[in-house]
Amino acid sequence: MRIKKGVLQRQKGDELSLVVNGASESFCGVIHGNPTAAFIIKCLKHNTTEQRILAKMKRRFDGDPDEMLADIREVIDMLRSSGIIEE
Repeated sequence: MRIKKGVLQRQKGDELSLVVNGASESFCGVIHGNPTAAFIIKCLKHNTTEQRILAKMKRRFDGDPDEMLADIREVIDMLRSSGIIEE
């Protein structure tokens, strides 16, 4: 899975915004993400899986892997519901 082409990413500090205009049939607007969401979204620039994102998060952050996986799934579910994930 990955972020669809045509979704613009804008970084400001640790936060990332996605500008969706035409890449999704169900959503048009801006999605703002905190630093955790920004990390996950950056991983989705290229084709990847939840497990690959989790492995990268465990190398970068300290924390409970189950909580990390829950965060990954929450962000991916939000992006899917916005129609900007390619499977």
